[in-house]
Amino acid sequence: MIDRQHKRIVSLINDLHSLVVDGKDPSATYRVFSELAVTAAHHFVTEEVLMEFTRYPGLLAHQAEHRQLLDRVGLLKQDCDAGRGAVSIQVTDFLRTWIVEHTAKSDQKYKPFLQRFL
Repeated sequence: MIDRQHKRIVSLINDLHSLVVDGKDPSATYRVFSELAVTAAHHFVTEEVLMEFTRYPGLLAHQAEHRQLLDRVGLLKQDCDAGRGAVSIQVTDFLRTWIVEHTAKSDQKYKPFLQRFL
């Protein structure tokens, strides 16, 4: 389940990047960005419930990482909603870097706790 969610998030980031590079369909770009925000939030809840269930001791720090990303994405979405900005290459590069680093580092720390229950 978690791996499938990670793949979906990566796919949305890649789709978003392609739309930003193409630059021809701002409404599709916004739609994918909005879907990414919802998908990431849902995924974070899933992870955090599993971490709580497995009594992962790093839960609070992991939740803080999730909140920081959601806060940043929320601000970007507010700017887009208000016409003060648009999703840029810098945003998609940040998202790509964040998901790779987060899954390779932070998520790997709770993997042994989760595997005990699988």
